[in-house]
Amino acid sequence: MRPLKLTLCGFGPYAAKEIIDFSKLENKNIFLITGPTGAGKTTIFDGITYGLYGESSGEERGVDTLRSQFAKDSLLTEVELEFELRGKKYYVHRIPRQLKKKSRGEGYTEQKPDATLKELDGDKIVRGVNNVTKEIEKLLGINVGQFRQIIMIPQGEFRKLLISDSQEREKVLQRLFDTSIYKLVERKLDTQASELYKEIKNSQTRRNERIKVINCGENNELKGFIDNDKSIIEIIPKIEEHIDDYKNKIKEMKSEIKSIEKEEENKNKELLKTKTNNEKILKKEKIEEEKQVLESKKSEIEKNKIELEKIKAAQNIKYLEDTYNEILKEKNEKDKSLKDLANLIKTSDEKMVVLRDKLKNEENKEEIRNKLYKEIEDLKSKEENIKSFNLRKINLEKLGKEVKNTEIEINKLELKMEKLKTEEEKIQRELDKSSDITVSYEKYKHEYENKKNILNKIVKIHKDMENLDSYIKEFKKAKVHVKNLKEEYEKELKDYKKLEKLWLEGQAYLLAKNLHGGEECPVCGSTEHVKLATSKEYVPSKAELESKRNDLEKKENTYKRADERFRNIKSELEVKKTLFEQYKEELSHLIDMDLNPLKSNEFNLLLEEKKREFNKSLVNINEKIKDTEKNIKDMEVKKSNLKNIRSSIKLNEENIKALNDQYKSFNEKYVFEKSEFNLIKSNIDEKLLDYEYYISLVKKTESEYEKMKKALKTAREEYDREKNNNVNLKAREEETKKSRDSLAEKEKKSKDIFENQIEKSILKSSEEYLLWRDKIDNIKSMEENIKSFDENFKSVIDRYEDIKKETKDLKYIDVKKLEEEINNIKIRSKEKTSFKATLENNMESNKENLKIIKKITDEISVKEEKYRLIGHLAQVAKGNNKEGITFERYVLAAFLDDIIYAANMRLKKMTQGRYVLNRVNTRLDKRKQSGLELEVLDNYTGKYRHVKTLSGGESFKASLGLALGLSDVVQSYAGGINLDTMFVDEGFGTLDSESLDSAINCLIELKESGRLVGIISHVSTLKERINNRLEVISTNQGSSTKFHIL
Repeated sequence: MRPLKLTLCGFGPYAAKEIIDFSKLENKNIFLITGPTGAGKTTIFDGITYGLYGESSGEERGVDTLRSQFAKDSLLTEVELEFELRGKKYYVHRIPRQLKKKSRGEGYTEQKPDATLKELDGDKIVRGVNNVTKEIEKLLGINVGQFRQIIMIPQGEFRKLLISDSQEREKVLQRLFDTSIYKLVERKLDTQASELYKEIKNSQTRRNERIKVINCGENNELKGFIDNDKSIIEIIPKIEEHIDDYKNKIKEMKSEIKSIEKEEENKNKELLKTKTNNEKILKKEKIEEEKQVLESKKSEIEKNKIELEKIKAAQNIKYLEDTYNEILKEKNEKDKSLKDLANLIKTSDEKMVVLRDKLKNEENKEEIRNKLYKEIEDLKSKEENIKSFNLRKINLEKLGKEVKNTEIEINKLELKMEKLKTEEEKIQRELDKSSDITVSYEKYKHEYENKKNILNKIVKIHKDMENLDSYIKEFKKAKVHVKNLKEEYEKELKDYKKLEKLWLEGQAYLLAKNLHGGEECPVCGSTEHVKLATSKEYVPSKAELESKRNDLEKKENTYKRADERFRNIKSELEVKKTLFEQYKEELSHLIDMDLNPLKSNEFNLLLEEKKREFNKSLVNINEKIKDTEKNIKDMEVKKSNLKNIRSSIKLNEENIKALNDQYKSFNEKYVFEKSEFNLIKSNIDEKLLDYEYYISLVKKTESEYEKMKKALKTAREEYDREKNNNVNLKAREEETKKSRDSLAEKEKKSKDIFENQIEKSILKSSEEYLLWRDKIDNIKSMEENIKSFDENFKSVIDRYEDIKKETKDLKYIDVKKLEEEINNIKIRSKEKTSFKATLENNMESNKENLKIIKKITDEISVKEEKYRLIGHLAQVAKGNNKEGITFERYVLAAFLDDIIYAANMRLKKMTQGRYVLNRVNTRLDKRKQSGLELEVLDNYTGKYRHVKTLSGGESFKASLGLALGLSDVVQSYAGGINLDTMFVDEGFGTLDSESLDSAINCLIELKESGRLVGIISHVSTLKERINNRLEVISTNQGSSTKFHIL
């Protein structure tokens, strides 16, 4: 990547638009960047870095601080960069987040960050901050951190890398290579090891809990194994044996229950047979009772059968009676209708006479109706003029009011205008006094957020670290406790072995005592007994030895548990200590203070002090923010009020002008309407000019006319209607007379047929007919009763004969004794079944617990195998190895070796082969980590010495060599990316003339490889040796640049 043109606008010290055209250098690949301190020399590299990656060249230079304080509010901070890469030219444009002046109105608005990248000879365009950064990383093949390391050699950074102690050098390398991922690997391994250890202990606890809930029943041996915490290898077989015992007992219970169930089955069969016979005997008695009841009702049923025949005969005649009654009813209705019609005809005749007279009277009023009609027409012809008069009268009154009201409004607005202008002048004077409130607010807010973040971090660290001292105390206490228990255990073991030896010797004596010559020894088989065991003063018993062994096992278990707890505390303490060191390092950067020498109690006291300090500071800043916010709000309110007042003034001016125009228009209309009003008034009767009176007069006249017209119409309609009604009534009367005569003949015939039919039936007389006719509705129920009785009687006789045969020779037996025997059998069965269920539940519970115990045991085995590997790796990665090197430091040492190799290639040239840098491999102090110490080989003496013994000029050469070496290493790690540009910001002032020439020659070698080299320096000698210069000129209005090319 080679920069072609850099444009900085409102960026850093560059207040206006500054264009740095690197193409002016043409093929001159080395140039000097000169200018006073703070002029903006390093800012040029910031601009290139920000243009490409959206970040500045150093961590201490945040993107939010890039805006120039010299820039005008209307100028936007932005960076444009044209660069060449692999023969193609690209253009990138970036705008950082910033506050910009509003285009309309007062105040500021936030400008969001934006970026654009395009290929100048192609069509591809990439937009958006993140998208452009990703595309740049893809094009260059490196990220911003690698870009800084390859392109920029910062002032003093490599001097620090050269002369620092191992710990400080580690921090520099960590920052240069960002090796936090390797530290993360260390922590991850340590965390995994700790978690695995805890998981194993948790699993063992879960397994022990399961073992404790095993139901031992009467198995004292198993109970003893569990109570004495025997090994899992011994306990599992004992649990399996106990489960087999349960199975055998359950099998015995099942056999006993089956025998009881067979006995119960036989007794139930006997009970069922007895109950069946008893039921048959009772059934026979019941049927006999039913038979007697039915026989007593037989005579009554026969009587009912005779009555039923007579009722059916009456039913067969009833339809003739119904026919006769219907004809008689219809004839009587016709007689009534004839009487009613005669009355209606008489009333109609009388009504027609009255209506005829009424019609004639209305017809005689025709002249009056015509006169009213003419009056209505005359009134309606005058309506338009009357309406026009009244409308003009209303308009005239309205226009008069509008003229007057407009005049009042004009006066009010003119008075309001004077007040608004006075208020406008007052607020403007107040706003002129306010300045820089918004800038102060952003400054306080930014300061508050930074301190709040640091305070939150301090609070979190304090919370995590406050119990570190108690962990240390607990660790020391546990260590002493384990040591004491170990000593007690070893003493108990020694006593046990001594007692065991005495017991064995006593057993040997007993054996020797009963051994005779020629007999085989049961121990060695020999028949010759050269030296027999002799009697001892004290021989312990087997019980004493067992008691001593139990005491030993208890001591051993107590010691092991304490040792396990001690290891857990130690592991947790190591995690806490690692975290403590990390927190000290992290907080050191945040509060700019070296915290490494502090102990935990000192660190906690410092945290308390810093919490109070930051809380107090936050309260003060917050008060300032609140005051500033209040001032800003007041200012915004005043601005808003001023804006509203000016809008009101403008609106009032427009309203006054409009009202004046309106007043003129209303006045002209008023004069015209008044002349028209007077003209109409002179041509119409004064009474009729009242429109309400006119309307009421028209309505009254029309009402009278319509009333007379309607009365005539009504009289004619009523007369015609009654005339038609009279004709219809007389026609209906004639028709009804004919129908009544026909019904009289039918009535006589129907009566004769009905009476003849009664005489032919079994009833003989009309009176008997009437008697049975009233019972026709009972036919169905009587038939059903008779049928039911016959069927029941037959059924009872049949059942009685059957049951009589079934109960022959049977007697009734009481079943209570049998039921008691069966109940006793059931109680026995229930007890056995309950006991079996208890055994099964215990067995299943033990089987389930055993399954879980085995599963947990398998899990523990897998985790223990994994812990053997992870735990070892964690210890090695933490530096618990013979070299005392952590994983991260090992990686840093490899990076440092590569840098030293590349650095020595240039250092040899700059020192004419005298000095060679070397990394010390031996561990100098076992209390500290090693691996990053530097020494220098002086070929003049052939001896190694510390790099701090180098002179200032020699140190610069070594630093420059390290810087160039780092650039080469990072470039090689980035995949062979070839960046054609480098900026060197180092102190050449410490070099003598010869050393300066050597250093410049090294840089010229870079130039000859095609790399563009920019040297940032104040050294005047360099101006004589490097002809091409980019001068940065600083003024009180911002900086500018100028190329000097020879």
